Amino acid sequence: RNATDESLAVMSPTSSSKLMVPVVSIAVDSRGTDSSTAQEAPTPSLDENLAARALTLCRERITLARKLRERELQAQTELDESDFQAIRPKLLQFYDRYESFRQPDRERISVRQVWSLCKELGILPQGPQERKLFERDLWAIGEAHAHFLSFNAVVRFILLQRETQLRNYAHDLSMCFRLFERERVGSLSLSEASQALSHFQLVPTTKEGQHNFKALYAAADPEGSGRIDR
Repeated sequence: RNATDESLAVMSPTSSSKLMVPVVSIAVDSRGTDSSTAQEAPTPSLDENLAARALTLCRERITLARKLRERELQAQTELDESDFQAIRPKLLQFYDRYESFRQPDRERISVRQVWSLCKELGILPQGPQERKLFERDLWAIGEAHAHFLSFNAVVRFILLQRETQLRNYAHDLSMCFRLFERERVGSLSLSEASQALSHFQLVPTTKEGQHNFKALYAAADPEGSGRIDR
C-alpha cells in the first residue's frame, strides 16, 4: 500500500498525548519497486528553450560578424585570397596587434616594431641560427620598403618565413611524425606535438611562450579536430 505524507500518531507509553512522527512518502508501483529511482528527466521549460535558442542565435551572429570583419580587413589591407586564407585563423589578432604598434599619424610600422610584433605573437624562431636568418630577412624587406612595413607586407613576410621554415625543417618534421605519431593517421595531437617539441628542445619555457604555442596549435587546427597535419 502506498504510504502518505501525513504524520502517524503514536501514543506515548507515559502520556495520553500523541507524538507526531513525520513519515517520508515513498511511492511503490505495482511491481514493488521504488518509483523515485525511475523518474523521468524533467521536460525543459519554455524559458530554458528560449535561452538555448537565444544562445545559439548569438553564436551565429558573432560568427557572421567575425567573417564579415575578416573580409573587410582583406579588402582594406589588399590581401590576395591565398594569403587571406593562410592567415585567416589569426587575422584579427594579427591586425589588432599591428594597430597597437602603429602611430596615429603613420600608415605603417617600423622594422623594429615588426620584430617586437613577431616576438609577441610567438613567430620568432627558437634556434639562434634560425633567428639570425629571420632578422636578416626582416631587415632586407625593411630596406625594400624604406624601413616601414604595411600590414599587407608584414603578412607576406610572415607567410614567406613560415614557408622557408617548413622547407628547412622538412627532414626534422618527417622524423617527428615517425617518432611521435601514435595513431598513424598523418596528424599529431597537442600532447604528441608537445613531446616532439621537447625532443627537439623547443619547448617554450615561459608562460607567454606556452600560451603562444597553444595559440599557434589552435591556428593550425581551425576546424577544432584536436590534431594537426603536416
